[in-house]
Amino acid sequence: MPSTERSLENYKSSNTPCLFLLPDSPKFTVIDANDAYLKVTGTLLSQVVGRNMFDLFPEAGGEDSQKRVKAFRSALENAFRLKKPSKVRLQRYDVRVNKQAEPIVKFWNSDTVPILDVNNKVLYLVHSIVEVTEFVTQQSRSETDSPMFHENFAHPLFNDYPEAMATLDLYGNFLNVNKIFADLSAHTREELLNMSFLPLISETNFHPVFEAFQKSIKGEIQNLETEVINGIGKTLVLNITFIPIIINNEVLGVYMITNDLTLLREIEEKSTVHQRQLVSMMESIKDGFFAMDKDWTVTYWNKEAERMLKTPRSEIIGKNLGDFHPEALSGKFIKVYRQVLETQEATLFEEYLPSAKMWLEISAYPNLDGLSIYFRDATARIEAKQELQEAKKRYEQLFDFSPFPIWVYDIESLKFLAVNAAAIEAYGYSEAEFQNMTVKSMYPASELPVLDKMLEENVRPKLLNKAQVRLMKKSGEILIAELVSQPLTSWNDRARIIVAQDVTNRIKAEQALRLSEQRFKALVQDGSDLTAILDISGTFKYVSPSTRRVLGVDSAMLMHKNIFEFIHPEDKAAVVEGFSSLHLSRSQRLAPFRVSINPAQYRWLESFITDLSDDEAVSGIVITGRDVTQRINNERKIKANIEHYNRNSRSSDAIYDWDLQTNELTWSKGFNEVFGYDCQDKDKDKPLVRWLDLIHPEDQEHIVDQIFVHLRDKKTRWKQQYRFLTSGGVYKAVVDRGFFVFNASGEPERMVGAIQDVTERLTYISNLEHENKYLKEISWMQSHVVRAPLARIMGLSELLTYSEGKLTNMELLAHLTDSAHELDQIISSILSETDKKIDPS
Repeated sequence: MPSTERSLENYKSSNTPCLFLLPDSPKFTVIDANDAYLKVTGTLLSQVVGRNMFDLFPEAGGEDSQKRVKAFRSALENAFRLKKPSKVRLQRYDVRVNKQAEPIVKFWNSDTVPILDVNNKVLYLVHSIVEVTEFVTQQSRSETDSPMFHENFAHPLFNDYPEAMATLDLYGNFLNVNKIFADLSAHTREELLNMSFLPLISETNFHPVFEAFQKSIKGEIQNLETEVINGIGKTLVLNITFIPIIINNEVLGVYMITNDLTLLREIEEKSTVHQRQLVSMMESIKDGFFAMDKDWTVTYWNKEAERMLKTPRSEIIGKNLGDFHPEALSGKFIKVYRQVLETQEATLFEEYLPSAKMWLEISAYPNLDGLSIYFRDATARIEAKQELQEAKKRYEQLFDFSPFPIWVYDIESLKFLAVNAAAIEAYGYSEAEFQNMTVKSMYPASELPVLDKMLEENVRPKLLNKAQVRLMKKSGEILIAELVSQPLTSWNDRARIIVAQDVTNRIKAEQALRLSEQRFKALVQDGSDLTAILDISGTFKYVSPSTRRVLGVDSAMLMHKNIFEFIHPEDKAAVVEGFSSLHLSRSQRLAPFRVSINPAQYRWLESFITDLSDDEAVSGIVITGRDVTQRINNERKIKANIEHYNRNSRSSDAIYDWDLQTNELTWSKGFNEVFGYDCQDKDKDKPLVRWLDLIHPEDQEHIVDQIFVHLRDKKTRWKQQYRFLTSGGVYKAVVDRGFFVFNASGEPERMVGAIQDVTERLTYISNLEHENKYLKEISWMQSHVVRAPLARIMGLSELLTYSEGKLTNMELLAHLTDSAHELDQIISSILSETDKKIDPS
């Protein structure tokens, strides 16, 4: 939209006469005028600026000036109040060439345009005028205002005329209107009597209507069809008849009779469009279509039917369908067709058509003459439906066992329909709690607008949606998740499946990476790695200052020299091969090689090369290298130690060396001897992944967490106990002892350790604990159960000594005998239990 200043400047420089008014209704004070206005009106700027617009307007001549002022004021008020352009036609405004001369009669069309500020308030009104004097007849209106004129116009049937009717003077101003005309124009009768009929005519039809009116005031009856804009802005199509009112052989006015054709033209247009659309649709639809009468004679056959059934319409139209496709009038086909004809109800069905070698989905509709048949190739869909059932079974397994949280929800109610175990574990809600929740419960309040936008733009239109959002766990913890969702039509039309991957740690890592990249330029010059740019032959074009630290020489010494001059002869072939492979892959990692400025002393470099020859900013091969001499030496020592250990170690130990830089894991032969795996088969097993997978599932998370803790806290000593799967499918208990190696920068380089099978030792300990338990039971029997009969025997002995005749000796001996037998049984039981522990067999 152009600025207010530019709009005013355009009007100021325009060739169209313009006045600039304040919106101070009812005055409408003039604040400026352009040169074109001053020129056509013969006035000076000082004569118009600051004056009330209606102080200028009465200079219009003629006895009907008051009526014209009313119409003009209405136009200004409409532009100001409605903030829309307003037009007035046939305004008379006389112009004086000089003060002494008589004013010249002039007629004008005017436009009033509001200029708005950014708050949609009216700043100014621009009033522009265009002279139309040459179109207006210079007849006097005095006669039209005489009593005789109005009396002659007073037709007895005027108000009762069944069509919209008005009388006009010779300038097009309304003299009278009937109620039908006022209703049609959407103006009141009072408004119409203060205006011309020309403002009602649309811009595109103005000249033909004006010319017809001019002919009518010359005595000719005129009839035409035109568009009219009524008082509420609606466009009407009217048939207008201008009939001259002739009295005493003189035209005094015009009858204007209108007939509203709007609805008729709309119906005709819709009918025409409908017919064109119908034919176009039949030929453009992707479905095959044909029509046939009740005798199965084909009456229409579209081009898609020609293509699908390989039958030209020129051959089949007017012929019986069965003559070309007999199977299409047999079996299920003929049964359904007869049913549709009998019930007059449409039917959808599927059937295989052998002649076309395809499954068809067919919609049969009754029509006045017979049947309309739409059909499409459903072969792929039906076969896909069968595959879908199989895929659904596979999906259910993937859903249940996926490590990523997945849920299904209803896109209208937003309620959860299903969740997998990973979602339950990740977010802390039980399955029952999920079933009573909506998706909105997963979003913090600040994220709900994001959810609403996704639902509106992608979800409800059933599009694939990928988004990164913040979700909330039951505990209130916020995490960042990447969502991938799509419709799940196999469930129902409103179901949608979401896979949510927790990327919180990755986002944090990316943020750290961005900060790292921002520091890269500052650090690369003084970094610990050597960075250089080579041309295609290997000549140095740029060398970073870190060369002094890596190779012990200044970077200037290497400039314009070839890198291969400094590479150990035994390593040159491998480096050349790496450079040669750049045409296969833009980047290559080179195996460590030896370089030296002084041939007596070589250092090992680990390098990465990238071909950026097509990058104008680089135009060469970028090589970054770091000194790994110490690491290579350590690796050699470790390898020698492992070989030594392999020769002398116990068979129950498996030695490993995990290179944390390359992520490669090396095992000693004990790995095969202890657990039965052949770690040398590189194609069969990836040793690192294999090691993690072979740890018992209940121990895996703990071991991975402990590795992370040792790396994070830079702990060097490592000892863990877990269960490890052998090639025979049996888990062994192992103790893993080792250490982590960190470089001078604190970065982890490798982890070296030994895994020892402690299954027998733990079993032995378990057996000892089990036997101790039985020994405790025997001890308890000896200390408690045996004492009971023994105590009774001792008591009976005392009774024998001190009895005063209360019990006979025979009775006491009987009790004594019973207690002795009970004690004997207890001792036998103890011996039996002891024998079981000594000899379990």
